[in-house]
Amino acid sequence: MIEAMAAGCVIVGSATPPVKEVIEDGRNGLFVDFFSPQRIADRVDDVLDNPGRMAHLGKAARRDIVDNYSVKDKLAEYERLWRGLLT
Repeated sequence: MIEAMAAGCVIVGSATPPVKEVIEDGRNGLFVDFFSPQRIADRVDDVLDNPGRMAHLGKAARRDIVDNYSVKDKLAEYERLWRGLLT
């Protein structure tokens, strides 16, 4: 999901805790009920039928990933974590 967001894709994701950590419904993606295949299909149809109206979601998703999940920043965090564990 992170890679798709970084590419500017519009995400239709399940409204479950791991997805909710990154997606904000209606701002940088769309939520659907995990247990409703019909609702998932309907939401995907909405995105495909209205690419212009949905484009802002993909742009916001990319911006969020670039701002919050850059490899450079995350690698530095990971290194600090390991150094803390080793000292």
